[in-house]
Amino acid sequence: MQAMPFWKNELGRPKDNLTDTATNLRNGWHILEFFLGREDQHLSCALDAYNGSIGSEHWPDEVRDARQTRWRTQPIDW
Repeated sequence: MQAMPFWKNELGRPKDNLTDTATNLRNGWHILEFFLGREDQHLSCALDAYNGSIGSEHWPDEVRDARQTRWRTQPIDW
């Protein structure tokens, strides 16, 4: 999730270890959730804000492409 160290204070968790995978993911989710709220649940705009690339569609397009082509989003048919 690449949560930047300044977010620890913003989230009220200054002692969090961002090199811990679970901690980093949890903090990253809270950051994305913040941007989703700020951007009225518009995922592309929230991803732009998260990545610091507001006004560019490159990053959100990369995320959507990865989700559609590389991530399993459907249940496994056992």
